[in-house]
Amino acid sequence: MPTLILLRHGKSAYPDGVDDHERPLNERGRQEAPVAGRLLADSLADQGSRSAERAGLDLALVSSAARAQQTWALAAPHLVVHDQLTRSDLYLAERHELLEVVRALPASAKRVIFIGHNNGLEDLAAALTQSDVTLKTSTFAVLECDVPWGQWEDGCADLLEVVIAR
Repeated sequence: MPTLILLRHGKSAYPDGVDDHERPLNERGRQEAPVAGRLLADSLADQGSRSAERAGLDLALVSSAARAQQTWALAAPHLVVHDQLTRSDLYLAERHELLEVVRALPASAKRVIFIGHNNGLEDLAAALTQSDVTLKTSTFAVLECDVPWGQWEDGCADLLEVVIAR
């Protein structure tokens, strides 16, 4: 069954003169990102996977923003990831744009993670699950739907959990 994990980047800094796209994680963000990776690994293992291979992720799509890239670099070592791509279209993407990315996912990818931003990630999770979903920084939501990626639509997914890495 296709599983989508939505991870909001860690807490970021606001250095003077730095463009939003280039804003780095702050100290709290750098501390929480590896915790998110460990908690996600535990979550995947708890979902009935018996081997590291099955507990892994088929695909990671990471926003091109510095804070998302840094979050993933700190979280990923705790996970088995088969493929990852940087996607500039995930930077500040809105719900409908993210849903189009979901619908275009390859059928061979059964577990996919997006590392990105609010409000898009939160709005996508809420629409797909018809639930109130809050994604604070370093928080991930796990969604599952029993139809292929190309058929995902509002209300099709179950919200398995929301985990705050704090």
